[in-house]
Amino acid sequence: MKIEIIITENINEQCPDSTCFYAEPFIAKALANTSRINGICIINDIAVKFTFYPPGMDGYIFSNDSQHRLLVKTLIPIYVYKNFKEE
Repeated sequence: MKIEIIITENINEQCPDSTCFYAEPFIAKALANTSRINGICIINDIAVKFTFYPPGMDGYIFSNDSQHRLLVKTLIPIYVYKNFKEE
């Protein structure tokens, strides 16, 4: 499985229903002051747009595929923690 994450300024999508993202408590706490992250997660050449709001550990995932949604829900908080958390 090949996964690539691209962070963007805007993904130009609107979604009516938010979803919860998953992270260990220490990751969620470390991201409490991080701003919204927009991006695209490419999973085996399939693009899945997302918006992640770390303070609420929620956001939007623009896919109906349950496996893609699970990957985005769990990987994006870790990616943001490793690359964007405030020191």
